[in-house]
Amino acid sequence: MHRHHNLAGVESANALWQMLLHVVNHATYHRGQVTTLLGLLGAAPPPSTDLMAFFRERGTPSPSTPRVVHVEIHATNPEASAAFYRALFGWHIARWGDMPYWTVTTGHGVPGIDGGIVPRRGEAPTDGHPVNATVVTVNVPSVDDTLAQATALGAPVALPKTPIPAVGWLACFKDLDGNLLGLMQDDPAAP
Repeated sequence: MHRHHNLAGVESANALWQMLLHVVNHATYHRGQVTTLLGLLGAAPPPSTDLMAFFRERGTPSPSTPRVVHVEIHATNPEASAAFYRALFGWHIARWGDMPYWTVTTGHGVPGIDGGIVPRRGEAPTDGHPVNATVVTVNVPSVDDTLAQATALGAPVALPKTPIPAVGWLACFKDLDGNLLGLMQDDPAAP
């Protein structure tokens, strides 16, 4: 038995199965209310409230599915690259102690990936060759504005603004060290 207090402060005791049954039953009641209201407001057909059908149609999320959690930018001059990305995106970049490593924080409280800048250990990418590395794409409010800012900071355009139908606008530039970066502006109306 689990002892608890309701909102009025009255103490009660229930078995776990009773509490779970109450939660499921109460949620079912509210899903029915929402479906009815959406139908009255013209949602045709009203959305399904079957969670298992939703998972069958869209795939069941798995907590064990690996996710990208860190990205590293290789740079011949990490300090210059750090200054470039600070100026372009406003990222917080700081050297990590005495190590030749700079941590990159791309934002707070929004979905995204943080990373680092590391000294390049080989040749920089060469112009005119096919892409031979991972391309990081940054979501921006305006591809035009960000691409203009990148070129003003010395970054050449690698792919002009291009529509991705029903997704948005994509452009690519090369940073000061020749690394290819993408810019994505969300726009479901993109042709």
